[in-house]
Amino acid sequence: TPDLYSREAGKPRPSSIPELLARWYATPDDQALADLRGAVAHLKGRADCNQKVAMVGFCSGGRYALMVACTTGGLETVIDCYGGRVVRADVIPTQPVLPITILDGLACPFLGIFGDLDQDPAVDDVDRLRAELAHHGKSFETRMYSGANHAFLNFEAPPLYNPQAAEQAWGEINAWLDGHLK
Repeated sequence: TPDLYSREAGKPRPSSIPELLARWYATPDDQALADLRGAVAHLKGRADCNQKVAMVGFCSGGRYALMVACTTGGLETVIDCYGGRVVRADVIPTQPVLPITILDGLACPFLGIFGDLDQDPAVDDVDRLRAELAHHGKSFETRMYSGANHAFLNFEAPPLYNPQAAEQAWGEINAWLDGHLK
């Protein structure tokens, strides 16, 4: 997985949510999507690649993974782990596309991993995402983990990390990848 914020090298890791969001909002969609498309091309260009490539993203990475899968062919599957701003529009000039508006372009199976305590995406957002995926006839599954918040898979975020939900989700993610990549 490429580091979408590698252009920020040398800067200290954000120590607060406002700093993290400022760095994220400063990254243009076009830049992040080009980097991800470049990563897919790089993998497929390797002699040891079986040409089956999946993309998994967490938080903003989940949003970007879904956007790549909707605008670029060549992925076997995509997994969005609690991607924020997939359904709800915020006015951010660097990130003008709302992924739910481009779902008709999704060309691979989609797995969504979400927590029922998350606020972005909230349960209603996930319901809307499911409805739009079904409307467009896409192959998809979603998992909603009880008692799980945003970033519940991130063991470096103790207030949000949920070991039980994380263990279950990793099992689902690995089984999904095995089913699509082997």
